[in-house]
Amino acid sequence: MNKLTLTDKRSRATSEIQGERLTMARPGVLVIDAARSEVVGVERIGNGVLVRLRDGKRLAVDDFFRADSSGLIGDIVVREPDGSLHWWSNPLQDWGMARFEPLSAIDPLLLSEPADAGMVVAALAPGG
Repeated sequence: MNKLTLTDKRSRATSEIQGERLTMARPGVLVIDAARSEVVGVERIGNGVLVRLRDGKRLAVDDFFRADSSGLIGDIVVREPDGSLHWWSNPLQDWGMARFEPLSAIDPLLLSEPADAGMVVAALAPGG
C-alpha cells in the first residue's frame, strides 16, 4: 500500500497509517503518496469513503464524513512522486472519478490555531 499520513485538523498531530482501512476519530487530512493517475475512484459509503487505486488496492476510511461540532469533515490530498500536492475538491458533490486541485501545502485545510488535544486513529486490519 502507498504511504498514508493523517494530520488532525485541530491539533495538527500527524500519524503514519498502516493498512487498508482506518477510522477517523476526528476530522483530519489524509495524504496518500501516489500519482493522481493512480487514483481511479472515490466513493462515499455512509459516513466513510473508499479510495480505489489503479492497481486494484482500496483504502477504506470510516467516519470520513462524520462532522465534528464545528462542521469539519475529512480531506484527501494526493502527494505526487515529485512532491506536488493535490486536494480532492468538493467531496460532498463529486463521486466516481476523483477531481483534484493543486495545493501548495496542507496548512489551508487545517485550523489556523492548533488545539492541544491529540488525534486518535484506529488503524484496522487490512481488508477490503
